[in-house]
Amino acid sequence: MAYIGRSGWNSLRIGGAIGDDELIEAIDASYDAVVSKLPKKDRPARR
Repeated sequence: MAYIGRSGWNSLRIGGAIGDDELIEAIDASYDAVVSKLPKKDRPARR
């Protein structure tokens, strides 16, 4: 996400307000951001 809250976390409310595709895209982007900060030797195999 373009903006990270004061605590460094964003939250998404589920339950139909956000479409499934958009929710999956946000989760994938979050995962990729975390993995990109890991040392290369600790990164999982590409999916």
